[in-house]
Amino acid sequence: MKIVAVVPTYNRPNMLKSNLTSLLNQTRQIDQIVVVDNASERTTREMLEQNGFLAHPRIVYVRVDVNVGASGGFKRGLETAAGLEADWIWGMDDDAFPQPEALATLLATDMDPMVCYWSNCDKDKQFDGSYKQVPDMMFVGFFLHRSLLQKVGMPDERFYMYYDDIDYSERIYDMGGRILKVRDSVIDHDDWRTRGESPFDWKRFLFWRVAIFNGDPYRLYYMARNGYFIGRRGALAKAKYWLRQALVAVKYAIYRPACTPLVLRAMADISLNRRGRRDYV
Repeated sequence: MKIVAVVPTYNRPNMLKSNLTSLLNQTRQIDQIVVVDNASERTTREMLEQNGFLAHPRIVYVRVDVNVGASGGFKRGLETAAGLEADWIWGMDDDAFPQPEALATLLATDMDPMVCYWSNCDKDKQFDGSYKQVPDMMFVGFFLHRSLLQKVGMPDERFYMYYDDIDYSERIYDMGGRILKVRDSVIDHDDWRTRGESPFDWKRFLFWRVAIFNGDPYRLYYMARNGYFIGRRGALAKAKYWLRQALVAVKYAIYRPACTPLVLRAMADISLNRRGRRDYV
């Protein structure tokens, strides 16, 4: 059984170093690790060279000359893994650090090829047993068989970032698959949930306490735009979305005016069905 890990990366050489070290130190050896360098600056390749990762026999380095976002990075990584004839593929971000037994614990499950297993990357403790079925997952620690990948297809790179994993989760269920989260396959994920630094400030808006995104403004654009393309939408769902987005625009006009044009741009691009990377944000 051949297992290939897939790790897209963008300008986080120190995190990537920790991630690769964690993957190489798994108690069950990973057969190959695909690193997708998503048009990073030269410091990423320098780190890989200086630490012997580029010359490592089990690491496959793929350079993308134009940043295709998280969605495109995972797509290229999965395509490479499929070309390497992987039986199972373990995908994750570069800020994900699997504990030594994480892979071995996944392999102790039933290994149903129609199930996408998901490592516990968010310190979830709400389990009745060793695993549970969940409606969706993040692209951090997903573990799927090549036959399920063939049925579901590749991630939709038109998302660029955000909601691509939710879309992929829906497609898994559409194809008759399931997603099972595995309690003891633990990944330390260095995102805001584990760092304790939320990218949201809470404000009072009309009668509600609402979240104001305080991260990079361009991220807000992709959040606002991509949420529209998730799930099956009828006329009522679309009307609710537009009302919600109108309130979002007013909210940011009050609390973070510089972001308001991006929310409006997201609404305009949805109307014109513009997807993918948008350089004007």
